[in-house]
Amino acid sequence: MKIIVDAMGGDNAPLEIVRGALDANRNHGVEIILVGRTAEVLKAVEACGQKSLPAGVEIKDAKEVVEIDDGLPPPWPSSRSQTPP
Repeated sequence: MKIIVDAMGGDNAPLEIVRGALDANRNHGVEIILVGRTAEVLKAVEACGQKSLPAGVEIKDAKEVVEIDDGLPPPWPSSRSQTPP
């Protein structure tokens, strides 16, 4: 099974997210794709005691991430012709 994980989302991310993903890979043989800023994810991997990514774990770089203070996206434009009578 391959699981895609948002490494940048959640409390204490990316460290705690990466720690859980590495644990799942090591203890359950789960293949993991960590999505996030590569440099930050690699720092978290190293902070977990890994010198490099273990087999079955890869990183998909995300140059942009949504921060908690980014606010909501603009609403879809509405049209009277699209509203029910």
